[in-house]
Amino acid sequence: MFSKYFNKNNLTLFLGGYIIGTATEYIFSFLIEVILETRWWDYTRKNIECKW
Repeated sequence: MFSKYFNKNNLTLFLGGYIIGTATEYIFSFLIEVILETRWWDYTRKNIECKW
């Protein structure tokens, strides 16, 4: 659907996919929390730490 806008080069394809994917995930997460009053993924009690 959006490929004609972002198919000009690889950078616009990557950034377009990143923006659309992030927005879609945020919108659906918000709707799930409002409508179903639940969270499908919750990392508030996890100690997320990247150890190199």
